[in-house]
Amino acid sequence: MAIPRYFLLKPTDSLGTAMTRVSANGEGFAAVVDDERKLLGTFCDTDGRNAMLRGVGFEAPVGEVMMKKATEMSRLPGELVLDKGKVVDIVKIARPPVDGVVMAGGRGTRLRSVTGNVPKPLLSLGSSTIIERIMTNMAAAGVEHSWVAVNYKAAMFHRKIGTGERLGMAVDFLREDAPLGNAGALSLLPRKGPSTVLITNADLIT
Repeated sequence: MAIPRYFLLKPTDSLGTAMTRVSANGEGFAAVVDDERKLLGTFCDTDGRNAMLRGVGFEAPVGEVMMKKATEMSRLPGELVLDKGKVVDIVKIARPPVDGVVMAGGRGTRLRSVTGNVPKPLLSLGSSTIIERIMTNMAAAGVEHSWVAVNYKAAMFHRKIGTGERLGMAVDFLREDAPLGNAGALSLLPRKGPSTVLITNADLIT
């Protein structure tokens, strides 16, 4: 069975190549195999980041940083199908639907000189605003619905974001009648709401 090239690595491939490949495949992992496609180990983007934190360079062979124990395969976001030790297929594990929760209720007091009239998440950044950039990236990553928690100048968020269609997702708002603290707005989520949520502040550019 043909396996996309970006799910396979040779032990001599560089760490830089490995990171590029697991980013390209969208799943964050790959199998490290020999010329006969016999499994030698596995590689996740986490392995790459940990290696770089240890000072390993981009040119180092991935065979030096891969996970060699087959027992660690359960950590992968997918399943390797083996036949006599050879990788014959890679099955991607379906992810649960994820709702976003964007915390936008703060007053931005540390930037009072620029947030007196505009909440920090609505400050312009190029042709967009901070919160629009965050939510557009969330939509591109597969989030189809998001809640936006608002308090300070809430009406401005309603006008800018609307239904969220322009950002690529459906949007509902959680209105804090009074500031509820760092994560207090989560108490406003419907009790029969999503089982999995991705929570982010609305004023962080990452």
